Amino acid sequence: MPVLTHLGKNDQKDTFGFNLVTSVPQLVYGLLQKKQVTLWDSPAKNINISFDALQSIEKNSNTQFTNANDLFLYEIWSSNRKRTKFEIIGFSFINKNEKGEPVSYGFVDMEEMATLLKDSIIASNANGGNNTTFYTALYSRNYHFNVVQFGTNTFKDNLIKALQIKDKAFNKKKKIVGKTALPAQKLVVYEIVKSARSEYFYKTINNFLNDNPEFFFNNGGTRIFNHLNHDFNFSVSNIEVTEVWEKTGSTTQSSSLHVVLYFNAFALPPIPIQRFTDYRLKVDFQDLKTILATKSFDYLLKKINTQDIPPAQSGKYIRALENYFWTQITEYVKYD
Repeated sequence: MPVLTHLGKNDQKDTFGFNLVTSVPQLVYGLLQKKQVTLWDSPAKNINISFDALQSIEKNSNTQFTNANDLFLYEIWSSNRKRTKFEIIGFSFINKNEKGEPVSYGFVDMEEMATLLKDSIIASNANGGNNTTFYTALYSRNYHFNVVQFGTNTFKDNLIKALQIKDKAFNKKKKIVGKTALPAQKLVVYEIVKSARSEYFYKTINNFLNDNPEFFFNNGGTRIFNHLNHDFNFSVSNIEVTEVWEKTGSTTQSSSLHVVLYFNAFALPPIPIQRFTDYRLKVDFQDLKTILATKSFDYLLKKINTQDIPPAQSGKYIRALENYFWTQITEYVKYD
C-alpha cells in the first residue's frame, strides 16, 4: 500500500539522538550541489530540477532548502496480524515562505539515494548511538511521524483515523520487517587533565617519546620538529583520547581508538592505540589500553558522538553515562 508520512522538525525528541528533518535536507542539498543525485518536480519524475533552478526557487521564495520544518517520506507498507513490512521509496522537501504558503522544492528517489545514505553518518547528540548512518536512522523508525496519506485516503480532517492506521501497522505486538537497530555505543572524546592523579601518566609519555624519538617522527612529528636536529626535549602539554563506550546492563565498558598528543599549539595526528602497544609502552606496569580503560586519572569530556560538551558540564555527563538511561543523557544533565 502506498503511504505518505510526515516528519515535523519540532516533533522530534532529543531522546532520538538525531533529527532527520534537519539532517536529511542538509545531506541532500550537498549531494544535489555535487550532482550526485537528481531532484525531480514530483514522484512522477517528469521534470528534472537543476541545482541552479533550486537556488532560484530558494531566492524567489526567500526560503532555504536546508532550513525546512517538514520532511515527507513516500513509502510502501504491507501488513497483516503478525507483521508489518515497510520500504521508503522517496523524499519530498517542502518549506513555507514568510506568508505561510507552501514552497515545494521537489522529490528525490530512494533508489538513487540508498547507497549514499548507507555511507553517510548522521549527526547524533549524546542520547544517540555512535556511527549511525542515515539509512539506519531512517529504517530504525526511532522518530516521530504522522500518516498523511494511506492509499488514496488523506487524513487532513481525520487525525484520529491516521493515528489508528499508524498504530495498527506499528504496534509493539507486530514484527516490523526491515526495521534496523540503532548502535548501542557512543563515541566519547576526553582530555586527561593534568593533576596529581595523572602526573605519572604524563611523565611516562614524555619519557617514552624522548627514549623513542622515531615514534614521534613516524607519527607526524616532522611537522613540529626537524628530525635532523637532535637538540629537543619532548614535553606533552595535553592528551586527548577517543573511545567507544558500550553499556551492558549497569556496566559501562570503553575501548580506546586513538590518542592525540598536544605540544602547546601543535598536535600530532591521531595515533592508534595499537602503535603504542607495538612499542610495549607501560604506564605503572600496565599497557596503555588497560590504563585508559581503568580511568585512574581525572578527565574532562569534550564530545559525545557529534555533540560538544561544555567543560563546566563534563562531570554531569560522566555521571549520566555511568548511571542513567543512555537515550536520556541530556535529560539527566538538565536536572542533575
